[in-house]
Amino acid sequence: MRTTLQNYLFSKKILVGEENAQDSFEVIFTLAKKFGIKITEGHNLAHKELIEIAAYNIGVYVPAPFYQNFPMSVKELTSEEYLLDQLISYFRTYGMDDFSTAVHSLFEEDFERVAYEGKTEIREFKIVTEEEAIKLLTEYVDDMLLGTRPLNDVQYSTVLDCIHEYGYQIKKCNSKDTLVRLLIATKSNTVMSALELPDVIRVV
Repeated sequence: MRTTLQNYLFSKKILVGEENAQDSFEVIFTLAKKFGIKITEGHNLAHKELIEIAAYNIGVYVPAPFYQNFPMSVKELTSEEYLLDQLISYFRTYGMDDFSTAVHSLFEEDFERVAYEGKTEIREFKIVTEEEAIKLLTEYVDDMLLGTRPLNDVQYSTVLDCIHEYGYQIKKCNSKDTLVRLLIATKSNTVMSALELPDVIRVV
C-alpha cells in the first residue's frame, strides 16, 4: 500500500499490517515504548515498517546508536568482532570526519536497537490487513466526497491514490470543483460519468 495512504490511515489511528509478520512482539513493544502507541487489535500483523510509519507521522527520529542498550546480539560478539566494529566506527567518524549518522554494530540486527525508554502520550491504534484497510479507505473517501466544499490537499491526494491504486469508483461527489479536478488528473471515464450536463461549463 502506498505510504501516503498509510499516513492517512495513521491519522485515523489505523496501521496496515501484513500476514505472517516476523518480530510482531518486538514491533508492538517498540511502538509502545518509543511512540506511546498501544495496539488494541491485530497484534499478529505487526511488522517492522510500521515503526517507520509511526516515526514519520509523529515526527520522532529513531536513531541507530552504537551499541544502544547493549542487546544480546552485541553482548555475544567475539573479541575480534568488537575490535573490527570499533576500528571501523572510529575511522569513519574521526578519520573521515563523518558525524552525519549514528553508528551501530556491523554484526547486530537493526531492529534490536530501536526500543528504548521515553515518556510519551498513550495512543490506541489497531492493525488491520491491507484488504480491511482498502475497505476502510473506500468508506472514508465516500464520506469525503459527500462534502460540498473542495477537498484539501491531503484529502484530494488520498482520493486520487485510491483511484490509481485500487480503481476506486466515485459513487457521489457533491463538490463539482473536486470532481472536475479529479477528471483533469485521471482523464477517467468513470469520473466523467459522475458529471452532469450543467457541470460541463466548469470543465470548459
